[in-house]
Amino acid sequence: MYKVENTLYDLLEEEENQITNPSWIRENILMRECTRFTPAPPDIKDRKGDEDPKCQCKKRKKKHQDRFLENPDPSAKWKVETHTHTIPTNAYGKIEFIGAVGGAVGQKARKFIRVDYDTAPSKLLALFKDVWKLTKPKLLISVTGGAQNFPLNHRLKDVFRKGLIKAATSTSAWIITGGTHAGVMKYVGDAVRDHNLANGQNNVVAIGIASWGVITNRAKLIDDNGTFPAYYNMDAKKGKTLVSKPHKNHAHLDPNHTHFILVDKGRVDEFGEEITLRGKLEKAISEEQIQKSSGESASVSIPVVCVVVQGGPNTIETAFEAITNGTPVVVVAGSGRAADIMAYACQHTIELKEVVRNVMPEMVRVEVAKMIEKEFGQKQLDHHLTRIEACIQHKHLITVYELGASSTMDIDGAILHAILKANKGGILDQLRLALIWNRVDVAKREIFTDDREWGKGQLDESLRYALSNNQANFIELFLEQGVNLKDYLTIKELTILYNEIQSSSLLKQLKKKRAKINLEHVGKVIHNLMFDTYQLLDQYLPKKGGDDIRQDAPKQNEAYDDVGDDDSSDGEDMDENDTGATIMPANMKKDQFEFPMRELFVFAILQNWHDMAKLFWEEGRESIASALAGSKMLKGMASKEDDSDQIANMEEHAETYEELAIGVLNECYIEDEKRSALLLVFELPSWGNSTCLSLAVEAMDKNFIAHPGVQSLLTQIWMGKISDKTSPFHLWMCTLFPPLIYFLVKFHEDDEEEKLSAAKSIMGALDHPPSDNGDNGMASQTKYGLDIRYSGVALSWWQKFKFFYDAPMNTFRHNVLSYIVFLVLYSYVILGKFAKDYFEYVLIIWVVSLCTEEFRQIAQGVNSSWSSRLLAWITDYWNILDMATLITFAVAEILNFVGFSEAGHVLLSLNLTLFFIRALHIFSISKQLGPKLIMIQRMMVDLMFFVAILAVFLIGYGIASQAILFPNETDVSVIMRGILMRSYFQIFGELFLEVIEGSDCTDNSTLVDGVDFFPCPEHSWIGIVLLAGYMMISNVLLLNLLIAMFSYTFSAIQDNTDTIWKFQRYYLIKEYFNRPTIIPPFILASHFFYAVRFVIQHCCRTCTHWKIPELKQWLTDQEKKTLVLWEGINADNYTAKQRILVQQNLNERVKETGDRVEDMTIKLDHGGKGFGERLVRLENGMERTNDALDWMISALSSLSSSGNREVKLAPPKLKDIQRREDSLDIAEEVARFKVPDSLEALGIMIHKKSRASPYPGTAMRRFPVPDDKVPWETAFPLYTPVRYTHRSVEKGPHWADIDLMSMPESSRPVLLYNQMDEQCKYNRRSHMKAYQIKDGLPLNPKGRTGLSGRGLLGRWGPNHAADPIATRWKRKPDDGSILMDEDKPVLEFIAIQRVDNQQWAIPGGMVQPGHLVSETLNREFGEEALGALNKTDDEAALIRNMSTSSSRTVLRYTRVMWTIQGTPITPG
Repeated sequence: MYKVENTLYDLLEEEENQITNPSWIRENILMRECTRFTPAPPDIKDRKGDEDPKCQCKKRKKKHQDRFLENPDPSAKWKVETHTHTIPTNAYGKIEFIGAVGGAVGQKARKFIRVDYDTAPSKLLALFKDVWKLTKPKLLISVTGGAQNFPLNHRLKDVFRKGLIKAATSTSAWIITGGTHAGVMKYVGDAVRDHNLANGQNNVVAIGIASWGVITNRAKLIDDNGTFPAYYNMDAKKGKTLVSKPHKNHAHLDPNHTHFILVDKGRVDEFGEEITLRGKLEKAISEEQIQKSSGESASVSIPVVCVVVQGGPNTIETAFEAITNGTPVVVVAGSGRAADIMAYACQHTIELKEVVRNVMPEMVRVEVAKMIEKEFGQKQLDHHLTRIEACIQHKHLITVYELGASSTMDIDGAILHAILKANKGGILDQLRLALIWNRVDVAKREIFTDDREWGKGQLDESLRYALSNNQANFIELFLEQGVNLKDYLTIKELTILYNEIQSSSLLKQLKKKRAKINLEHVGKVIHNLMFDTYQLLDQYLPKKGGDDIRQDAPKQNEAYDDVGDDDSSDGEDMDENDTGATIMPANMKKDQFEFPMRELFVFAILQNWHDMAKLFWEEGRESIASALAGSKMLKGMASKEDDSDQIANMEEHAETYEELAIGVLNECYIEDEKRSALLLVFELPSWGNSTCLSLAVEAMDKNFIAHPGVQSLLTQIWMGKISDKTSPFHLWMCTLFPPLIYFLVKFHEDDEEEKLSAAKSIMGALDHPPSDNGDNGMASQTKYGLDIRYSGVALSWWQKFKFFYDAPMNTFRHNVLSYIVFLVLYSYVILGKFAKDYFEYVLIIWVVSLCTEEFRQIAQGVNSSWSSRLLAWITDYWNILDMATLITFAVAEILNFVGFSEAGHVLLSLNLTLFFIRALHIFSISKQLGPKLIMIQRMMVDLMFFVAILAVFLIGYGIASQAILFPNETDVSVIMRGILMRSYFQIFGELFLEVIEGSDCTDNSTLVDGVDFFPCPEHSWIGIVLLAGYMMISNVLLLNLLIAMFSYTFSAIQDNTDTIWKFQRYYLIKEYFNRPTIIPPFILASHFFYAVRFVIQHCCRTCTHWKIPELKQWLTDQEKKTLVLWEGINADNYTAKQRILVQQNLNERVKETGDRVEDMTIKLDHGGKGFGERLVRLENGMERTNDALDWMISALSSLSSSGNREVKLAPPKLKDIQRREDSLDIAEEVARFKVPDSLEALGIMIHKKSRASPYPGTAMRRFPVPDDKVPWETAFPLYTPVRYTHRSVEKGPHWADIDLMSMPESSRPVLLYNQMDEQCKYNRRSHMKAYQIKDGLPLNPKGRTGLSGRGLLGRWGPNHAADPIATRWKRKPDDGSILMDEDKPVLEFIAIQRVDNQQWAIPGGMVQPGHLVSETLNREFGEEALGALNKTDDEAALIRNMSTSSSRTVLRYTRVMWTIQGTPITPG
């Protein structure tokens, strides 16, 4: 037992040693110890001072080795350099925390090491990389602050819990703190712990760098060979559950940090020993290159940022060290102590541009000194003040994060902003950092601003990084910035992207086999994932002559670029699609891709990057084909994947792309059924010269095939040119009596309605006009064998016969009739006396024709090789049945030929049964019977499993019964019958009781015949009991199990049966589309023709080559371009609808609203400085203008008072000009010399807003009124305004006048216009001028508006409204002084947010009858602006007094809306 335990211990120790590598640590990492005992000054509080005095290193004398007790100069001051030396460290390994409540729950042991304060940072970096196996960070966040516990408000808690951890996780950052379980370090650790518990993963690296001499229980960590683990007790007193309070100069390690570096300076009980080493280490990390996910180093150094929270003097020192090393610092203002002092100093520093330095004003310096003295005392005050002044000299490295303010970003945004602000490497370096962090929000906020323009190719490197690292958001951002993918994506660039793959298992396996991947290798992968006949683009094919594929010629793609009109070229007579070679666009460079979106979509699909693939799908073309191809490739990748999670993920994404294809097809089908049909069957050169229909079939996208648009197309192919208006009865009549075809069958071309629709079709270029040679639209059918378009030209009699017999539907009907005749002939041959007459020879020929037809199906299969064709053919159940029937028939005929006629006859009879079962295939075309066949197929599988279970009981019972009843039986045949036959038929009620009970039995073996006499059983009663149990199990249990299995299968597949049948319907239609028109056995003539044609094509290279009919519609290049463009429009519509559906989701709407508010706030903050400058400039300009006008008026006044005498007045300085209030007769002079200040005063009466359409809240459009026709004085005889009054106004509410326009002019009552209407207590006077009355209705004083009636307003004439505007200068909360922004005061005004439309507006409302404007101002301002405020009774009374006083601060502005024979307007 001891040996086993010892061996296990050795294995664990060996594993730990491999991980920690003690030998390297002992050789490279040192610690420091005191070598000269120097007595410390006596301390009266030290009770052990006499017994065990302290050294100046603060260790007791007993803690020193004997050889270090002798000191040649004990009076000398203890120094690290002279009184210590370094030795190999004795504390390293793993640490496990015990006694911390909630700390380190379920977490692995933490790594720690004791190091010398003068350790080279390079050795620590080697420790991280080689020993601790840490991956290089993409960001280093150094958090410094208060080491003492302080209350954590909820705002600061959110900073750590959300912002800081978000910054670390989103950028793969390391967090460095002091590492102790106190103050800021504790809160950082708690945030890490909460994140780990919430997400179930430990992906945050938190490194604690602490002073070795202040760590509590540090003796537990000491072991020359390392401790694995060291048990670190957080509670010094046993039995307690709370963390004990350490000595004032001691601190516990925080249990939630992942790594600890304990800095040793040879002394104890001193905080801050780690500051210097920490600064050096952070600087060394900042000089390292960021490591890409591929393992290579990026061209960007690791950014480092220091976050200052609260803190004491050491925090100022740490910040100073960071800034000295060029590290940006984020100061969390509002967290207290050192952070607030630094924030205040930074915010009140003045930048002197002349000398390029920052200066702290004397008042600010005094205030900062007071704050330092208050927090830290007089000790080292000048030193701390000097440090702060040194820090603000690098103000660009300091970012102040306001904790209590409504900040526009979380702390993570402030951290990243600080790094980018401090980065002087240029905008591209900043973009690289944002890419490495994968923070597109930072890029939008800090880099991609409105005032920045990007040159051509400037974003190419960034785009490559985003493509290689699946950063779809960045790619979308680059595309919005105008990146041209056609210029960017060259063959070489795409090859580089494929060589940087990370996630795809298929491509990764390919990369393991080859040092370098080229597009030829990628093409092979694509071909394997697609299907056998998929034709790759030229760039993915092997280059002739062995050249590198990256230098290959550009693809020859029959693209849809506008390279010329088809009518101007004879190229239409050539079948470009036969060879796949097409004309390269003239504007495409040699190494470019014509459709780069398609190549990048495939690139993303091959790596299963769904977001990126969907982005390129949305931005690309041929949406349906792209989605179906993506579905096919993903399903192919899933079939080759071993990881179950990856398989499920790929299958889910494949279903997503199938849904996208269905969505786009549905949009197309709703808009135009004919175009959607063409969309499914036209050839796609970009996707292997396949069609959307064939892609869906190969991808097994059953839901797509079941779509009504696809089913409509299949029905159209099934019926050929025959119109669906032809009744089935007429079709059967024509099938039996062909001459009736000319009279009874209707074709699309003969339908008059079809002719009209063809003539007036909106299909444009897609309508195929009849050719001049009289082919009536059949020319395109010869291209592939399919033509679903209608020429609209009447067919000749021979064309009707041809189209009738070419229709797959009639081919099927004729074959059904032929098969029925075949079954009748077969039955007649085997039922009569078997003879070698001519009926048998006919039957043999008939079967031979069926056999050759199966061979033709194999030979004309879509696959390229014979083996793949045979494999595709044999995977069909009906083909397997065909093969069985043909083989058994051949064997039977051979038996007949060699003389075994009886055996041959039996085999033929059984073969006939198989032929009858084959007749079930006829029912598969029926919508009612076809799904039932699918259910039968699925239930047959259940039956096979049931038979396997039943066989166990059947054979077991049969053997036991036979052995008990007839133990002496020696005849093997009798025994087998007893075992199998008796037990099988007993299930169905044939119990064989006479055999079991022994009735009619005899012991005379010569009388036993198995009919009248049976051998007597020996233990019949046991046989009866066994039978009873067997019947109970078989009849009751097993048969009900079978019924339950059938019921479950039926219910499980019933919903999907229709989809499966629609999918299988495709194969049936395709089979009869390709099947010769001639029926068996005459079909042999067609087979002979195919054989001759095959020989000619392979022997004569110059002869005409025939093509196998395909389900492809031939279109010209122009038709293809038009069709693809139309598909793209519908794809955009579908995408827009899907986005609307997503936005309607409540969570998405809340998220989107939050994002919008944040974006707006950020823009306002960024532009606030500019807005403030504009406002100040505007105020200054208005003030100077008013002063100048006052002087001019004063001068004019003086001139008027002196008569006609010439008066010379020197223009005074602006600052000496008296204001208007100080002039004596200013009111009179203003009246005399009034300057026009409005459009009305100038006589200009042109309004724009009141002529805009539509009328607000409606679709009503006004009568257009040109600018020169607005005044009523201008004649406009064509003016017929639209009459509109809202229903709510017509109902006659109390606030509305009667409807005058519904009355005759003579009977309209006269309203008191242009005066106070005492009847309704409403003021109909205008504040502008008196308005005209025409036909009893007022005219809009602003002129014509294109609308008559009241619209949404109730009164005829002016509709008064009052909008109060309240403004003030924003003041500081501390001293009440006006807040200045760059020497300009900040103006505040009151606004409200409307509940109905969520828009911001000035508070106000309509003036009620009998009310004054001033009353409306008070009421509306109180209700809308003050109603929601929380106020005391005294405050409410104060507000009421202010609103009624004459010196109120509310500027009253009256808004008047007019209702006349024009429109409601706002004339102000």
